[in-house]
Amino acid sequence: GTTYFFGSPSAYDTPAPEKYVEEVNRTNNRATTGGKFDYIIRQRVLNTFSTANDILTFASLYSKYSSINENRNYTNFVIRDNIDANLVLPSATAVKVYKGSTDVTNQFEVSINNRTISISAKSSYLKTADFYNSVYKIVIPVTVKNTVTTKQIYNNATSEYKYTNTNVETKTTDNTITDIYH
Repeated sequence: GTTYFFGSPSAYDTPAPEKYVEEVNRTNNRATTGGKFDYIIRQRVLNTFSTANDILTFASLYSKYSSINENRNYTNFVIRDNIDANLVLPSATAVKVYKGSTDVTNQFEVSINNRTISISAKSSYLKTADFYNSVYKIVIPVTVKNTVTTKQIYNNATSEYKYTNTNVETKTTDNTITDIYH
């Protein structure tokens, strides 16, 4: 008979987040001094959730593939965005996280330290299948300061995550460029 094996290592490679401005899915945007816009970060989370029973069952069936007979659940998942000094920071409660069209902000901790916004999935949420196999959309509202003299603002975001028994991994978005008109 034919045996199919779908345990490709790339199946476990968390994709980099994508960042754009407002809802138009573009990386180049225009804003005016005093103008408001949203940074949008999209993060796809793969379907890697498994329970101890799943792993034991898989290991007993495919023991020769022992390198993937391990728990690939996240123990940490954080999105970070360093907001440029030419922008007014939002309050932590203004940052929203959506799974599809559902607001799931209550499943994340949002904190602001200096100019860095961190959006961390709660450990209780990481332990459920509901976190996995999803696309998350993070909305960060910002305002251009009236005192801005620069012509462009560059920005990117990072995702930082850790699986059970692995090192912390980091992925970064491409630069999002906002042209400022005075």
